[in-house]
Amino acid sequence: MKKAHVIVNIAVMGWNLALLPEEERDQEIQSLNITKGIEIDDSSNKVFRELISSFVERKLEYFDEFDIFISDFKLEESNDEIRLSVVSLV
Repeated sequence: MKKAHVIVNIAVMGWNLALLPEEERDQEIQSLNITKGIEIDDSSNKVFRELISSFVERKLEYFDEFDIFISDFKLEESNDEIRLSVVSLV
């Protein structure tokens, strides 16, 4: 469940970044670094930025008409299923 939470967190970050104007979005993505006390090198941060960028691209390709900011989410596990609930700002 912890891995699912991390993946959804990254996806939400990509979704919300996709709502920014392109120039601002690119600046924000370039400023991202992995933290949380993990020993990271520059190549890991580059891979992280590429992953975020791929989520941004997917949001723009498949859900471009939705301009709703996701402010929070909750994952619940029930009967071998993971359910996602989101809180959004309109």
